[in-house]
Amino acid sequence: MTEEMQSNYEFLQSSLMKAGFSDFYNEKLKADMAAGKSVVDLPVAEHSLGGKDSILFRPQISEMENRPGFYIFTGIHAGLYEQDKLVASVTAPHFKMTGMTAAHIASVLTGGVVLHTEGQDRDGKVKQYFSGIDFTKPVKEGQDHELIRLPAKSFDLAKLASKEKYIGRDEEKAKVLADLQSGLRTEVSLLKKEGNRYPSVYLQLAMVENKEKGYDLALKVLDQEGTMLRVHPQNPKEVVEQKNTFKLQASQKQEVLPKASLQIAADANKAEKRGLGTRFWSRR
Repeated sequence: MTEEMQSNYEFLQSSLMKAGFSDFYNEKLKADMAAGKSVVDLPVAEHSLGGKDSILFRPQISEMENRPGFYIFTGIHAGLYEQDKLVASVTAPHFKMTGMTAAHIASVLTGGVVLHTEGQDRDGKVKQYFSGIDFTKPVKEGQDHELIRLPAKSFDLAKLASKEKYIGRDEEKAKVLADLQSGLRTEVSLLKKEGNRYPSVYLQLAMVENKEKGYDLALKVLDQEGTMLRVHPQNPKEVVEQKNTFKLQASQKQEVLPKASLQIAADANKAEKRGLGTRFWSRR
């Protein structure tokens, strides 16, 4: 490898690690780059959800058309499988070590909305987005679901969360916000008593359609069985562009799936057999 190619390889290696993948791609990445392949054919990584349910990930790395010998990490294609059947898939773009991690994508494919970094603005500052999927919109067989991305600076998450009155000290409410940003369902006790107890509910971010804007960020409230109780949308009149971007919590600075949970799929042809072929996202 030339010095430039080695530098390119190390950058891609770091990008894959930051996206939540271990070093098991290093050897294959280096070999395909050295061979001058236009597309780096990385094997599928599998994250088990228990039983026969899993998520398959395929990082997408290819040679730049206008710069032979230089490779870029453009995104991650992932598919959610239930009982070995593909039920949802999505492609998440990557650019210069920013974009959704494997953990973010897993959360989105299982119904969450996550806060993540992606790209830079004209001043070189990293941009932040809330991203999710509208599963009420049907897709044709073999097609990805649309990844809906909303600029984080357009929303006030603390104000949105305050629409549901729940018990908690400042530090506890800060943890609720951190969980919401990570796409998690977080349990809280409501401020209003029912009989002699404070009922518990789950809060989670969602996206709701807005005829004028397309989609808005919303807070959904679920009971202990996961049944929807109510949805609090972000009132457009409350949306004030934030001068400061959201502060990523410590746990979000390197979002990763549980240690050793992401493994190379045992069957080399597993992705193709199950409908997750090599498909590349191209920047427009």
